[in-house]
Amino acid sequence: LACRLEEAASTASAELACRLEEAAAWHLARTKKMFKKARSRLGHQRKFVLSLFEHPAGQPSTDNVLQPALDIPNAEAAASPPSVSSTSIVAAEGGIGGVCDASISSPMAIGAADVEESKDSPLAVPPSTGSNESLDAPVAGTNPGMEEEGGEQEQTTIYLGEDEAMHERWSALLDQRSPTGVPEDELRFLVDTGTPLRHRHALWPRWWGSRPQVEKIEELQDCVRDQCARQIDCDLARTLPEQLRGDDRLVLRRVLRACAGHRPEVGYCQGMSFLAAVPLLLGFSEADAFACLCYLIEEVCPGYHGPSLEGFFRDVTILGALISYLLPEVHVQLDELGMPLHLLATDHLLTLSARTWPLPAVVRLWDVVLMEGSPALLASFLALLGMYFKEAASLASEDGRGQIQPADVAARFRDLMCHSVVSDIDEIVHQINRYLPLVRGEPTRSGVRGAGN
Repeated sequence: LACRLEEAASTASAELACRLEEAAAWHLARTKKMFKKARSRLGHQRKFVLSLFEHPAGQPSTDNVLQPALDIPNAEAAASPPSVSSTSIVAAEGGIGGVCDASISSPMAIGAADVEESKDSPLAVPPSTGSNESLDAPVAGTNPGMEEEGGEQEQTTIYLGEDEAMHERWSALLDQRSPTGVPEDELRFLVDTGTPLRHRHALWPRWWGSRPQVEKIEELQDCVRDQCARQIDCDLARTLPEQLRGDDRLVLRRVLRACAGHRPEVGYCQGMSFLAAVPLLLGFSEADAFACLCYLIEEVCPGYHGPSLEGFFRDVTILGALISYLLPEVHVQLDELGMPLHLLATDHLLTLSARTWPLPAVVRLWDVVLMEGSPALLASFLALLGMYFKEAASLASEDGRGQIQPADVAARFRDLMCHSVVSDIDEIVHQINRYLPLVRGEPTRSGVRGAGN
């Protein structure tokens, strides 16, 4: 027995040493490859900067120096006028140093690129499923859009905060399955910790479902009342002006007009443009954006956007009752300040925070709200009140202008969220899950409801 144990131990040690050596070699090769690509991207960035000095402002480049950096798909796109504004959505933690970049160059077609994993990895990490995977540089589209002074192209890049660990978690759970076929109980943990962009394109349509008359967007363009049409046209330029391009706004206009024609009793309300803009920014199609908007105003925000906002004020009243039970200290402070709750809740409930929050935090919130429904929206507002209201009231009192005004507290609350929400989004999602069963009326694990904890 001792001899056999010694032989087994020797064999196991040899195998382990071999596997460790293979793993080290694989990671060394992969690190060299990543470094090579990063160096290549730096070279492209250098060429791009040099090209700005070689060609006068407003004059398009005649050579192809921008081809590697911007990945212009064809000569026709390369020859497009330089007076365009483009937005690149990048699913990475940083720019050049980002580990995994997923970029969107058009509102009608997604170009997602995720973490590159080898099937021959000695660590046997399950490979990602779905789209092609790469560590290439972000891609920026060059669609004709809004003109800027000087005729130069203005490009806005937005990073969604994805990392390699996120992709590995999803790959391990999916195990070659499509995310649309995985039960929500299995997805819930992954969604709460962050969803890769390419999986959002599969999961969001699953959650908002098939909506009626999605294929009749063209027919619905002529069913809009003149007053609604004028208001839509006025709001287009005010909807995420630093992120939406000219082409995006044309699609957004069609989606809003179609929704107003599809739901004439609702028509159009300010705030709906932000709800429709988010899926367009993420590369969803016109039909998907229309389906998403219909789902939000019918299921997640029922009655919020009607002429009298009756659904909005109904849920604000419900939130007031929930706050008195779940956040008693905040409830007392609201009463002392004479703070109308709707001043704090307007942006969050009517636009799902798309108007004021940075996009990386917005999409994390939308992941949970689209999966869990309307209760998650109310739970998210409770989470935000619990995390930020006391500090917002304290900051408003430090302004030294005598009696605290509700408008000052609301402004501080909004600013505090905007500056902190990206770094706090994991805690916000955790708090949403804490309040969600209470909003639904389910008992907590301790069997106690309304105990303020």
